[in-house]
Amino acid sequence: MNRIDNPYSALLLTLSPEKFGGYAARLRLVLEKVTATPPGSVELLGLPGMGKTTLLRYLAGRAAWHDASERDWLQPPYCDNPDLLLPILVEFRLQPTGQHALVYLYRRFHEEYAAYLARMGTTFEAQGASLPALPERAPEDAERAATCMEDIITRLRGLAVRPVLLLDDFDLPLVKMSLADTTRMRPWRDTVAFVLTTEKPFHEVNPEAAGSPFFQTIPLERMGGFSDAEAGHMLERVAADAGVTLPPDDVAAVLRETGGHPYLLILAGKVLWELRTQLGLKEGQPLGVHSPILRGWLAEEFRRPFHLYLDRLNKEEHAAIQALLAGDDTSENRTQRHMLAALAGKGLVVYDPAMRQYRLFSPLFDEFARTTLPATPERVAPGTKEPPLSGQEEHLYEYLRQRPDHVHTLEDIARDVWHGSANDQVVRRIQVTMSRLRGKLQVATGEDIVSVRGQGYRFVPLSVRKGPG
Repeated sequence: MNRIDNPYSALLLTLSPEKFGGYAARLRLVLEKVTATPPGSVELLGLPGMGKTTLLRYLAGRAAWHDASERDWLQPPYCDNPDLLLPILVEFRLQPTGQHALVYLYRRFHEEYAAYLARMGTTFEAQGASLPALPERAPEDAERAATCMEDIITRLRGLAVRPVLLLDDFDLPLVKMSLADTTRMRPWRDTVAFVLTTEKPFHEVNPEAAGSPFFQTIPLERMGGFSDAEAGHMLERVAADAGVTLPPDDVAAVLRETGGHPYLLILAGKVLWELRTQLGLKEGQPLGVHSPILRGWLAEEFRRPFHLYLDRLNKEEHAAIQALLAGDDTSENRTQRHMLAALAGKGLVVYDPAMRQYRLFSPLFDEFARTTLPATPERVAPGTKEPPLSGQEEHLYEYLRQRPDHVHTLEDIARDVWHGSANDQVVRRIQVTMSRLRGKLQVATGEDIVSVRGQGYRFVPLSVRKGPG
């Protein structure tokens, strides 16, 4: 093993989409949705280092659409002709300062479609069709950019060409977007598939813009860590590509401390490789008595990503972690229970069925959190208590909290909560129950339910009502 040729260091430097590993289930979900008829979309929510950008880069590289094992996940006609798919990666962290998000999005579309036109133009001509031409220059005005986009994608639809907009870090531009901006994008979803990646839910970033119809039916997929099998495969495959087999005990030690987080796995692989090289261990020889050294090196290497994790959490999530560290039975408190479920979706806590309780995803993260967070949880809302709810109010409350950024129609609520149709009697019951629940929440928890004119109801968490900070 050569420290200079550490394959994990190379992986950190290149972030090659071809090295993307794990998340097979999520990859299949994305491929099936974006090639469905009508086009499907999905929001991938996760903390830094969970593989969101790598997944989008993998899709943008077109390998996912042409790989024989993955083409079975594509819907007709794209399974037979993947070249009808036009993936466009839009990395909003690279958006020029001062440029409108819709202008930047269209400029990336303009660049990628120009390349597609050059690559596929003659193929369509041979079939007696022609791809729509591009304007010579991309407009600098947001409304004009949106109009140009609509004109081209509408004509592409007639040729069965499916643009797939891969919008990375979409929460960055969303901060400055208006409700009109996001509503302007809604008609595109009839023709274009969207894959959005975010670090925070839309309603926390920009509650007003998140109320747009553009967001209301986009399903949310939380990006937590890999499964143990996927994480082990990724760790071992990188070493195997370098001609080295890692001892099972060393792999197990890494998996225990990383919780399957992709970026942490790569960092841990780099540290493990360097330590084994420094100790001069033979292939197949485990660290053994040197394992504490590995743990110390990992603690130092993980310090920065651990800080990022905590920085991305809101006060309620901090309080849930602090209560968990203090040994409080947080699962009995409804607010804490929902916070822990959200943290599990982000990969920061896991549920132990044997112990019937949550724990932090990594022993090292547990130690880090204990030394970083105050010992006593900060009370987000002093005096907050569990509201006394009836059975139907409880069902409705749980239902609304699942999608706080979503406007629920009366038809949705009648079907999903009352398990019937939205006839006059059911609608009246919904309205009465909603009014009672709203009043109880405002008094007991500080949460709210707002009516969206002509659409339905939207749940407003406490963090949104209080605002940032």
